[in-house]
Amino acid sequence: MTKPKHRIVSRNLICDNWVRLEELTIEAGRLNDPEKLHSVTRFVHHHGSGACVLPYDAERDCVLLVRQLRAPLVWLNLDDCWLIEAAAGLVDEGETPKEAIQRETVEELGYRCHSFVPLPMYFSSPGSVTEQVFPFLARYSQTDKQNDGGGVASEGEDIEVLEMSLVELSRLFRDGKIQDSKLQLCLLALLAMLPGKREVPFATMF
Repeated sequence: MTKPKHRIVSRNLICDNWVRLEELTIEAGRLNDPEKLHSVTRFVHHHGSGACVLPYDAERDCVLLVRQLRAPLVWLNLDDCWLIEAAAGLVDEGETPKEAIQRETVEELGYRCHSFVPLPMYFSSPGSVTEQVFPFLARYSQTDKQNDGGGVASEGEDIEVLEMSLVELSRLFRDGKIQDSKLQLCLLALLAMLPGKREVPFATMF
């Protein structure tokens, strides 16, 4: 199918403070009639690009995770506003996603991980956010620990480092207790690469 043409008609800057929010008006042809133009107005949130990682210790069958307080969950008035996540961070200007996540693993987890495996990039919320997320799997061992992690205090980070068995993480996911999309994707990718993990209890979901 031929994709209808599209163009930006107008851009209106709403906010430019850590994140950039614009009101964007787009003119585009319709799928069933590419020559018939219509316009739509949307608010677009520019957040830069991010990278995330799920490090795995094959000898002990463990993974490294983070848990931190998330303001949107406070706004939602949830009972538990501390989210278990894959370690992640923004890709700074001049960095590659791999360089960014190598930095973040030391800052957040306190480990210098290795054997990074890139997974396909995805858009975190393409209906309103431009953010591209670059996920990775990686390896680590106890000898790779550099510090206690916890994030950068001057940037307001207060992060708990969690080490958990892969089986336990899988159970939490099965029970609906893993709500971070980054971690969900990385976990499923890791399990797909470890087909011998028969004890991971996903069969009970269906």
